[in-house]
Amino acid sequence: MITKIGIWEIDDDGITGKVNPTYDYHIGSGRLWETQDFHGYPVWSWLIHLTEKDWITKENINDLNIAFIFGQNLFKSQRPNLKSNPSLAQTLYIQQQLMDIRVTMDREFPEDEIGTSLFSDESAKSMTRYGQLLNQIKFLPNL
Repeated sequence: MITKIGIWEIDDDGITGKVNPTYDYHIGSGRLWETQDFHGYPVWSWLIHLTEKDWITKENINDLNIAFIFGQNLFKSQRPNLKSNPSLAQTLYIQQQLMDIRVTMDREFPEDEIGTSLFSDESAKSMTRYGQLLNQIKFLPNL
């Protein structure tokens, strides 16, 4: 191990989140450069994708961000030529809003004890609300 940032350990293979004693989440060093399009904006995939994980919280997301930036810098020799040039600022701005949406959804639609059917009225309401919130995401201009 080279260093540890919160639950994230950085070693020669990439970064690994020590989520709990029986589960690790690994991002290989060569995969730190994956990008995606988010409503027309190129972003760093991992920083957006991991907001969907229930073990990423508002309290620990900054550790992920620091570990990711550290890893990209450490493994910069592996950076491929990218078709797009994602803005870290834009990625983090979107990420923060996605985390706020998760908090809102958890508050407005707490899970019941047995779960909700995908086709229930409650599920339809929550999917509609989620879509409304996603449509409200703002973007930094000129990035």
